[in-house]
Amino acid sequence: MAQKRKAKDAFGAPEGVLSAFAAARLKRVNQEAPSTSPARAEDVATTPYDGHHSSPGVSARVSRASSPNAAVKEDVRLPPPISFRTNYLNVVNDNAESLTLLLDINEKACIAGEYELSVLEGRATIYGFLLHPDSGVQRVYAPSTHALPVITARRGPTKVCLRSVKSSLRKLERLSPVLRNIWSADEKNRSFRVLQTSFEDASQRPLSILDTEDASQRILTQIAGRANERDGQLRVITLGPKSSGKSTLNRQICNAIVSKMLKRRCLYLDLDPGQPEFGPPGQISLVEVRSPILGPAFTHPASRKSKSHRLLVTHTLAATSFKDDPEHYVACVRDIMDGCRERLRGKDAQPLIINTSGWVTGLGATVMIDLLDILGITDTILIDGDYLTLADAARDKSEVYYKLPRPLPRPSSRTPAELRTMQMMSYFHSHASSGPRWTGNPISSLRPWLVSYAASNPGISAILSYGQAVPPEHLSEVLDGSVVAIISLDNLASQDTLSKIVHTPEGLPYVPAPPCGYATPLPPGHTTTHALAMIRGIDPQSQTLHLITPLPEAEIARLMTRRVVLVRGNFDSPDWAYLEDLYSDETKLAGRKQVAEGTRPWVRLREEVGVEGGVWRIRHPPMAGQIGG
Repeated sequence: MAQKRKAKDAFGAPEGVLSAFAAARLKRVNQEAPSTSPARAEDVATTPYDGHHSSPGVSARVSRASSPNAAVKEDVRLPPPISFRTNYLNVVNDNAESLTLLLDINEKACIAGEYELSVLEGRATIYGFLLHPDSGVQRVYAPSTHALPVITARRGPTKVCLRSVKSSLRKLERLSPVLRNIWSADEKNRSFRVLQTSFEDASQRPLSILDTEDASQRILTQIAGRANERDGQLRVITLGPKSSGKSTLNRQICNAIVSKMLKRRCLYLDLDPGQPEFGPPGQISLVEVRSPILGPAFTHPASRKSKSHRLLVTHTLAATSFKDDPEHYVACVRDIMDGCRERLRGKDAQPLIINTSGWVTGLGATVMIDLLDILGITDTILIDGDYLTLADAARDKSEVYYKLPRPLPRPSSRTPAELRTMQMMSYFHSHASSGPRWTGNPISSLRPWLVSYAASNPGISAILSYGQAVPPEHLSEVLDGSVVAIISLDNLASQDTLSKIVHTPEGLPYVPAPPCGYATPLPPGHTTTHALAMIRGIDPQSQTLHLITPLPEAEIARLMTRRVVLVRGNFDSPDWAYLEDLYSDETKLAGRKQVAEGTRPWVRLREEVGVEGGVWRIRHPPMAGQIGG
């Protein structure tokens, strides 16, 4: 069970309020500091994305191509942090909609919130992406839940323009506490705030700062150079323990390639089902990146229509870890690699950036070693940690490998489970279009897809469980209100799967598990994963399912001509969906009335106790492990 956190640590304190304990702690920190001035945000500018301080260390690059037996190390000392302070000397224009700053070379600006960024003169970098006047306008997402990116001038003088935006993503904050109090605004009610010191946040949230340290910057430059030299035929993998900054570094690598390589694009292979970069948890995917990644994962869901981050292929594990079926995980990776061979070869080859999970010991290391041959990596980045077996295997199979020190741990304002919730909410509320758009309406108010499972004209051919299966008589109870994957089958998979169907008392077509209790997953090479869906209701009389999915109607219509299977498994329970209209201003009164009358599914109100007050609780359906038979 995750350690309990104070509400202030998770969601910020009320504006202007500072407890006596916090004041005493702040005073003690200031007394112990070598300087009496407050710590600037840029004083921790080497903090990586996931809330960890980077410690100064040595970056080592070893080229196996030039000398198989000799290791040539390049020691890199981190420069002292460069302060940034906004004043009348470098503010060129300041109005209700925008702010223009003039930065000298190596000057830095730390901005919290959401904004559009453009460079009017000179050169600047953010998140590893090189901006110049021809780069156009880039949308930056800098919530307090993640390390705030720093804008650094690479030429002097450099003029940058920050423009306030009206974001549809911020509509989600009224639907869940995990998305509240994470954005920023300034005195002019613009959607961003320029920070001068780490103590400047009005809500007293635990902020951390992201800047590309010197060791990482050298690696980014070398990888971008190698991608050009090899005409895009480059495959880069980053290995390291959990919370070691892998996702952040991979974003920076993509940004460096997109901004510096002539082809302006790369492929991103996301092999972490627990904390994926472009899709909902429980899946692995291949995405074509054509625009910089300037925000945390929940701000840029990929889709097949996106011009920035186009989803090419995805496979579902129906779980946030591959521990229950590593063979299926390896088969999914192999199928993705087989399908993208042409994109990785020839004159049109695109660099491949591989994101991995932090499971680097035991079974996790064994599986990753098996994947190294499938992936055919050329460059490996090793973040310090206790995973010698995997590190040695990756080093032996790479042409070039790099070393980075492991950052020191720092507390985060959101747990991994809460980050997955944020990503799931972003996914289900997004519109599949050329650019990211979100709806702020609760899930319960969205129009469902009514799909028949009747034997005469089924829109859904079968329902399958990954992992521990559910007895048919309990399927409808477990399925109602759960998350499933929508998968279509080819003829070969259809013949094998549909021949095993049994029908539950409600008439649901179900593929039961063999006597061992675990069903065999669908073969990745004969299936297509289209999207995730939430089963909002089951109507036994009309034999229809009510599904909520971000799939566009045109794609749903095309699915009706194919054999479609719904796959359930160990997805996180969508508690957030059950509670959205209890938090939304427009629907909370009606929702609470339903709870009081006992007509609302899945939710109950725990009575007030002392000063604690009423708390919403989820009534879970029985889990597979609690069901006998």
